[in-house]
Amino acid sequence: MAAFTITTAPAVNVRATATQAAGGAGRRNVALFVAASAAPPGAVGSERLVIRDGATGVGAIIYQLDFVAGFSGLGFPVFLIGSANTAMTIEFVANGGGGEFQTVSLQGYTI
Repeated sequence: MAAFTITTAPAVNVRATATQAAGGAGRRNVALFVAASAAPPGAVGSERLVIRDGATGVGAIIYQLDFVAGFSGLGFPVFLIGSANTAMTIEFVANGGGGEFQTVSLQGYTI
């Protein structure tokens, strides 16, 4: 078992996305904790945060969270098991706008 933490904090108005590489033949990524933020708090609209069983933008969505834009941050436990020899990605579905900074972080392990 190997623990991992993936995180990203890109430039303003850039979509946050981070990917844990596939673990190899027969190995699976397991997500245990998610953290994300989208600031400044004055942003409007809605946000969608997803965890994918696969690569950025194309992997099957195995977890989805929708919320009002401009939240300062959140963190919560999950227990999500990915497919064998498949990457796992955490990302916002769309770019932030209006001076928004997005961050994402995913902790887990590969078994």
